[in-house]
Amino acid sequence: MIGSTIRELRNRDGITQRELAQAMNVSTSTVAMWETNKREPDFETIKELSGLFKVDANRLLGISVESETKKEPTQRERLTDRIMALSDEGQAKVLDYISLLEK
Repeated sequence: MIGSTIRELRNRDGITQRELAQAMNVSTSTVAMWETNKREPDFETIKELSGLFKVDANRLLGISVESETKKEPTQRERLTDRIMALSDEGQAKVLDYISLLEK
């Protein structure tokens, strides 16, 4: 539930309920009610909390988005990324080396 996630993120960042309340411009009791699931933050507050904690709003809402977007890259993808990160000169050297290996 959202309350336990807020508590977890707040503790992760080492801030008190009072400090979170001040940062969000709400009362400490409001934060306590969020964390005990007696009250839920509205949409705008969820956006603010996700920015404050530097997490996706889906994480706050407990929505898993670990489908295809979080799959492990293949060896080919990792290799391509590393080659593309090289300078033009570095890429040319890689191509030269590949040509040498193919012989």
